[in-house]
Amino acid sequence: MFGVCPHVAPTVRFLHLFSTHPPPRVDRKCETVVERAWTRETALEQDQCAISKVAGLLDALRAQGLYDRTAILVMADHGAGIAHENWLWGEYALPLLLAKPFGARGALANSDRVVGIVDTGATVCAWTGSCRMEAGTEFTSTTSSAPRYPFTAYRWRHEYGFGDMVPIEDRFEIRRPPRSIASWWRLTHTPTRSIETLRFAESDERDAYGFGWSAFEKFRDRDWRWALGSDAGLHLKLDPSRDPRILLDVATHGANQGQRMTVEVNGVLFAEVPVSVAGDHLEIVIPRGVIKADASRLLFRFEKSNPPGAGDQRPLAVAFDTLVVR
Repeated sequence: MFGVCPHVAPTVRFLHLFSTHPPPRVDRKCETVVERAWTRETALEQDQCAISKVAGLLDALRAQGLYDRTAILVMADHGAGIAHENWLWGEYALPLLLAKPFGARGALANSDRVVGIVDTGATVCAWTGSCRMEAGTEFTSTTSSAPRYPFTAYRWRHEYGFGDMVPIEDRFEIRRPPRSIASWWRLTHTPTRSIETLRFAESDERDAYGFGWSAFEKFRDRDWRWALGSDAGLHLKLDPSRDPRILLDVATHGANQGQRMTVEVNGVLFAEVPVSVAGDHLEIVIPRGVIKADASRLLFRFEKSNPPGAGDQRPLAVAFDTLVVR
């Protein structure tokens, strides 16, 4: 909160709420609970407690006549980490952000603009006119280029609190709404050598797989892997001196009749093909001009991802059996 009062120097107040963090410790009435699992329902209850305290603070500012002269940011450092459509990372990258500039009034308005935590400093400086940030963009500014935000993946351990470093597991760049797998570009752990064949089996090089895949499965002595939801990605090191051919064996299930799949390479759309229940052998030629010197990203996008039946409620789009690079 950044308050400006007549004849008084501007003031800044920072309040840190831990009551939104797992494990759940309170319910919606802010009463203590024990031995509750961290689920979407318990997280929402705990968040209702926290937001009620924020609302109480805003009411107090109004009662004191300070609300209009105060700029307010309510933000989290990361999302709840509860999987959406069987995919976790997109939720980690969706923290709450509420912003009220000086003098703003009226009902809350939603914006679909993609912003990052790095933008909060630039926004505070722009609103107060008292500083300048080297990185970030003010929330309401207009820009023609799509923003790119870093995302660092790590697993927290209690002992890290006693040091000044945390081991980093992975680095990404997010270029569009983070709930979409298509927005995530991996910067680490991509293949460093050419891969001629993927069997969609445990023996494959793990760095070839991006987000959006089921576990490895077997059916009638054949290995495969399902693409889950609307997107799934692969990373392949391809030869940029020629136009490689990608051969794919794929199929879908009966609840996805009329399935269609598009294929993008490094953000460029190259193919749109049908995928049948009986199975298809596809060939896709990739022009050398779009191939990167390091690993290239192949993104598969699906029109349908229905559960196959009552016994399996996963959003299964397409089953991949074999990929060959020629």
